[in-house]
Amino acid sequence: MDSYPRSKPTGQRRRSHTPTTILRGVPEADLARTMLLLKQADPLPGTSPLFRGLMAAGRSLFARAFARAYPQRTTDPVKQINSWAIIHAARLAEGIKAEEPRLIAFLDRAWNNATRQL
Repeated sequence: MDSYPRSKPTGQRRRSHTPTTILRGVPEADLARTMLLLKQADPLPGTSPLFRGLMAAGRSLFARAFARAYPQRTTDPVKQINSWAIIHAARLAEGIKAEEPRLIAFLDRAWNNATRQL
């Protein structure tokens, strides 16, 4: 059994999302989901104001560093990260009310940009 703290039960087996298994997906989808969480996800309920402030101050720096480092760690080149707006729609479906206005605004902008290019 995997003891990594982010392990999730899936049926009878546990599936772990560790640094070695994360890189097995589509690089653009992995990066889009991570960037979404780093930039827009709200802290968990009960997070102290001190940690909320630290997270707000450091998340954009960490997101930029992660975005620069990620392509160097994948076997395939990362291309067209902006085409993965579906990740935002999937996050919207998770029903986190505090994030809905930002996610809807992002999807509106993505739709407007896409329709202008037609």
